[in-house]
Amino acid sequence: MWFWLLLIFVTVTTFWRFPALRRHCGTAEALVLSTFRLLALAAIALLASPLSFPVIRSVRTLPRIAILLDASESVNRKAWQQAVQALLPTWRAHPEAVSVWLFGSDLRNITLSQPLPHPTATQSRLSDAVLRLAETVRPDWLILIADGQDTEPIPDERVLAALRRNGTKVIAVPLPANLPPNLSVSASPTQVTLFAGEEATVTVTVKGQNLSGATDVPLRVWLGRRLISQTRLRVTPRTVVTQTIRLRPNASGWHRYRIEVGTLSGERWADDNAVAVTVGQSPTKLRVLLFASQPTFEFKFAKQSLEREPNFEWVAMTTLPDGTRYQQGNPSLMPASLTRLQPFHVLVALAPTPADFSAAEVQAIQTFVQNGGGLLLTLNPVAVASQSWRLFWTEPLRAAPLPSPAPLSSVPDDLLGKELGTLPPAPAVWALSTQAPTNVALRSGREPVLLWRSVGLGKVAILGIDGTWHWAMDAARKGESPTTHQTFWRKLVRFLAEPKLPSQSASETERRLYRQPPAEWVMPPDPTRLTRWAKQTQGTVIKHEQLGAQIASVMAAKEIVITERHPISHSPLPYLLLIAALTIEWWLIRRKGLP
Repeated sequence: MWFWLLLIFVTVTTFWRFPALRRHCGTAEALVLSTFRLLALAAIALLASPLSFPVIRSVRTLPRIAILLDASESVNRKAWQQAVQALLPTWRAHPEAVSVWLFGSDLRNITLSQPLPHPTATQSRLSDAVLRLAETVRPDWLILIADGQDTEPIPDERVLAALRRNGTKVIAVPLPANLPPNLSVSASPTQVTLFAGEEATVTVTVKGQNLSGATDVPLRVWLGRRLISQTRLRVTPRTVVTQTIRLRPNASGWHRYRIEVGTLSGERWADDNAVAVTVGQSPTKLRVLLFASQPTFEFKFAKQSLEREPNFEWVAMTTLPDGTRYQQGNPSLMPASLTRLQPFHVLVALAPTPADFSAAEVQAIQTFVQNGGGLLLTLNPVAVASQSWRLFWTEPLRAAPLPSPAPLSSVPDDLLGKELGTLPPAPAVWALSTQAPTNVALRSGREPVLLWRSVGLGKVAILGIDGTWHWAMDAARKGESPTTHQTFWRKLVRFLAEPKLPSQSASETERRLYRQPPAEWVMPPDPTRLTRWAKQTQGTVIKHEQLGAQIASVMAAKEIVITERHPISHSPLPYLLLIAALTIEWWLIRRKGLP
C-alpha cells in the first residue's frame, strides 16, 4: 500500500515540476526528461504488479495407463488368466504409471503386494467402472479386459462423453464368456381356491438358458413329502416348454404343492428350479339358489346348466300360477327360503321385480351379500321397466335396449371378463350405464352389458341379457352339446362365489419365494460395446494374446507441452527499461546542470 502511495506521489510531483523545468530547459527538453521519468515509474509499477506472461516448455514423461480387469464370474477363466499374465511384467516395471483395477459389483484398486483374486463376482457393472475411472483417474490409456457383460448398463453417450472430456483412449481386449446352464420353472396360478370336488388346473412353464443342446429333465409334483406325479420333459435351447398339471385335493383345507424340475450338470442357480402352488378347498360344494318369479326358458336352461355341473349343489325356486313357490334340487338344501340364505354361496335372481320380494327377503339378501355371498340379477323387459336393480344396486343405473342380435365381447382387462372368452350374439340385450365406479366384464360394441362390483365381502353382478337360453337351443339344433351356455353360467357363478378360506392356513412363511438368477449368469454379454468405445476414442481392439506387446508400445515416453505463467518480474525487459530510463534521465540532468 505504501509503495503504491509513494509511486503515485512521485508521478504527481513529476507533473507539478514540469512548468519550472520548461522555463529552465525549454519545452522540448522538459518533455524528454518528464517522459524518461514516467517510463522509469512505469517499469517500477510493472515489477510490482501481479501481471504474468505464458512460458511454453516440452516435457518427456510416461503415459498414465489404467488397466480395468473383469472380475465377474461370467468371464472365461483360461483367457482371463492369460490376460493377467501378459500385463504383469509391465505393471511390475512401471508401478508408478500403471494402475490395475478390478470391477464386478464394485470398483477397487489392486496393488502389487495384493494377489489378484479369481473372477467370482455375480454382478458386472462395466459401464459404471469405466465412467468412474474416466472421471477420477483420468488415464491417457484405458486397457479394458472384459467379456462385455454389463448388468447395470449406462448409456454409451454418457460414457463416451466422459472419456472424450478427459482425453482417455480405450484399448479393448474382449474375452470370451462362459455362462452356466440354467433351468427355471414357473406356474400360473400359484394360489387357487376350490369347492369340494373341484380340481385346479395349473400351467407349468419350464425355460432353459445357455443350454448346449436338447436335454431330458424330470418334472415332479410333491405334496409335502409325498410324490404326486412325475414326468419327463425335453428342453431345448431358446424354447419354452409348457405342461398342464391338474391338482385335486382329497380333503378340505389348504394344500401346498411343490412343483420342481431337475438340476442340470453345471447349473449354479437352483433357486428357480421349484415353485410352490397353494390350493385351498372348501368343505362343501358350491351351493346355488336359482330364483325366478315364473318359469321361463331362461330359468329352464340355467337350471340345466347347474344340473350338469357335478361340483354344484343347487335349488331352483319359482312361483306357480297359484302363487305358491315351487322348489326342486338337492334334498339336503330344501326347503330353501329367501330369508335363510346361509347355506348358499350364490343367489341367481332371473329378471326379478320389486313385487317378487318381501321387505324381509330384501333385507336377508342384502345381508347375504355383505357377509360374502354372490348375487346375480338378470334383466327382461318387465325387470327393466320396474328397475328391479334398485333393491340391491344403490347407485343410479340406466338400461337401454340394443338392436337384435347384439354381438358380445368380453373385456380382457377385467377379472371376470378374461374368464368368459368368446360368446355368440344374443337376441335381447340392454346396455347398462352408471356414473359410479363399476367393473365391466362384457360389452356389446362399446356398450357395457355385464357389470359387477364388490359390496361388503361379497359381489353383485347385473347381466343385461335375457336370451342365453338361445345358445343352448342353437347347439341342440346342430346336434351339439350346449358347452357355451354351460361354461358361461359355470364361470359366472364360480366367479361370484369365490370362496374365501382362512389365509393363515397357508402362511407367507411357508411359501417358497421365486428368485430370479443373477443377471450375470443369464444376460448375454455384448462385446460390441467394447469395440464401439475403442473406435469412438481413437483407440484399438486387440486379442488377449497381443496384450503384452500392446502395453509395451503405449509405454513409450511421450512428449507433452506444458504452458506455465510467470510473473512479469521474471522477465528482464522491465529491468532494462528501468535502467535505461534512469540512465538517460541522469545524463540529461547532468548535461543541463540541474540540481
